[in-house]
Amino acid sequence: MGVVGSAPENLGEVRNRGVEFTLNWNDRIGKDFEYRVGMNFSFNANTVMKFKGELQKYWTYDAQGNKVSYVNNFSDVSESGFGGYICEGRQLGETYMYKVYRGSGEGYTGGAVDIHAGPKDGMIRTKEDMVWVQAMIDSGYSFGGMKTVAKDQLWYGDILYADSNGDMNYGDTNDRDFSGHTSVPKFNLGFNCAFSYKNIDFSMLWSGAFGHYLNWNTDYYNSTLVSHGYGIIEHIADNHYFFDPSKPDDPRTNQWGKYPRLTYGTTYNNRIQSDWNEYKGDYFKLKNIQIGYTLPQRISSKFFVDKLRAFVSMDNILTITSYPGLDPEIGTAIGYPLMRQISFGGQITF
Repeated sequence: MGVVGSAPENLGEVRNRGVEFTLNWNDRIGKDFEYRVGMNFSFNANTVMKFKGELQKYWTYDAQGNKVSYVNNFSDVSESGFGGYICEGRQLGETYMYKVYRGSGEGYTGGAVDIHAGPKDGMIRTKEDMVWVQAMIDSGYSFGGMKTVAKDQLWYGDILYADSNGDMNYGDTNDRDFSGHTSVPKFNLGFNCAFSYKNIDFSMLWSGAFGHYLNWNTDYYNSTLVSHGYGIIEHIADNHYFFDPSKPDDPRTNQWGKYPRLTYGTTYNNRIQSDWNEYKGDYFKLKNIQIGYTLPQRISSKFFVDKLRAFVSMDNILTITSYPGLDPEIGTAIGYPLMRQISFGGQITF
């Protein structure tokens, strides 16, 4: 005899708040010029009010006030979905990630190590950065569980992550936290206009989305992972970190590269989901332009038709965005982007 499981129930609650409006205007100037202008705008925000319980993250202490253990019930009260996670008190699909360590860059100058004096942007770039890392390790700290400076452990060109919970391990799983960001736009905007003058007509459509973030971190596209049979994308090849402390004059040296060091078969801690690879997903697109010409009736009637119109239409002409990936409209997925198209056509009315 089998055991019958309980049926799924819709017990979650989500609060949505927002505003939407549409404006349109049509008019004529003189006898031959007609135009219309339209705009739509929406703002939407949501909060998960009820799901699996409240997220709790805290330390327990003994009678002397010493830390005993860290409580984190994230896995019990959350669930992946909507491009991120579902959790009470957070947005639907909010990302839960590591934060990159940001220090003063002052390094280690002797005595007690200053935990705030590490690399400014979180990447181990200079010998001074590495001296600070070693001083931290000697003082009992670790980085993602690693306590060894070596090419197959912590090395030049690696990213360090913040110790959010204060357990002296920079970048362990308990240091992840909600970012306040989702991949779902908060604001959507559309704009269209059209006019006609005598036999010529023109129309244009723009659309945009704002207030969202995309975590673009894909192997062989913007990751520094190197594997047999795969190439390295151009912007990684041209601008990755490289420094060999035994050969500081190596012409390949690039200590201020944008991307971490290249690594074979593994990225160590350089590929984990963090704000290092988080980008604004805002975009504004020229979706379509169409220009047409309608033959005068005295000419079209010779072809035994009431109306004969020819047009050229162009789609996905322009994208204004700071997102470095393929297309912010399709997100971080690697696939066919929306194609730019130019088409010609005609309309016949009998």
